[in-house]
Amino acid sequence: MKLCKYLTFLTFFVFCYSHAVEEHIDSSDVVNLECSIAISGDSQDLLDAGFAGPLEKYGKRGLLGFQPEVNSDTLDVAGKYAIIRGEATIIEAKDLNQVNEKGPANGLYFFKNQEEEKSLQDYSLTIVKDGKIVKELSREQTWRILDITQVTFHEAEKNALPYYSTEGWIQPEERTIINREISISQGGSTYGDIRKFTKTALNSGYKIVFNQQPKVAVSLSRKHTGALIQESNKSIAIGTYVKGLVGLINQNHAFTIEVYGPHSEASSHGEGGLIAGVIGHIQGKLYVIDTVFYPPVDGGEKYAKSAIFALLDRLFYPKSDKGEQLPLEEAIDFVDTTKISGFAKKHLRALTITSETEIDLISNLPDAYFIDLKPFSCSNKCD
Repeated sequence: MKLCKYLTFLTFFVFCYSHAVEEHIDSSDVVNLECSIAISGDSQDLLDAGFAGPLEKYGKRGLLGFQPEVNSDTLDVAGKYAIIRGEATIIEAKDLNQVNEKGPANGLYFFKNQEEEKSLQDYSLTIVKDGKIVKELSREQTWRILDITQVTFHEAEKNALPYYSTEGWIQPEERTIINREISISQGGSTYGDIRKFTKTALNSGYKIVFNQQPKVAVSLSRKHTGALIQESNKSIAIGTYVKGLVGLINQNHAFTIEVYGPHSEASSHGEGGLIAGVIGHIQGKLYVIDTVFYPPVDGGEKYAKSAIFALLDRLFYPKSDKGEQLPLEEAIDFVDTTKISGFAKKHLRALTITSETEIDLISNLPDAYFIDLKPFSCSNKCD
């Protein structure tokens, strides 16, 4: 591992194999770790920031591990490599037969015999692909990746298996993004409808503001169950947010876009007048949408789409302090919607790409800027 720390990786994929070491070769000259790295350029900054070196991805969500902690430095470094802070799922099953009966064919598993009384740390991760075991980690490897205090158990839902969730750094193979050139330009009717709804809502007394009540927004977007969509009398929430997000807002590394309803609407949904919104964080040049939430009524998702529209308007079409339109080449031209991919593909013309493609896109972004925190109002883009 010490040797890996000083390597410079110049290609997208570097593979290291411990079984290729021959006896007559000095072990100090060999990288004797199994690894699969999907990054470009020099990875020394990843190692310096505390990411495991070399990086090995586990499961379909590309789990890299719980460490390092989330802060300004690690977010900036992770942003270069399309590594985001997200949630990984580990499914509990008795054996591979039960996986093929009830579980997904691809993912991370804990194989547990229900009759044995063992603590969670006595078990290790198994990677399943296409219904077959492709790798079994040791207990030591497993608990270097995971933090036992951050692993949460969820009871089995109907016709499914129980599972655990954990926050960690992830680099999924498949990503979704909203792109200015394609999603917006080619999705004219989609975004035209959002503009019209936003204009009507604002004229009816609704307000869209940035970072006014982030703690309330976080509470409304928090998942209280293991389901991807959490419904209550307050909100439907999709996605997951980064722990410590409120503190990151103060460091210009996170944001909330909040939709406030008139008194009649606010009394029945939301909290403190806040009924819908978007939560996300900023990693270097990359804007990541972590979660959306909206009232549990027919058409409630339109309010969340209005919040996203407000975000995209500030990022994709920035203005100077004097209100003049800035050149588009100076603007952020895409945001990552991987954590709300289903919602984004259905409602926002999100594009599906690979992590490698996203790394290239990030390298071409201008330096990120923090969005204007003035309340959002209809400009010519609402017409």
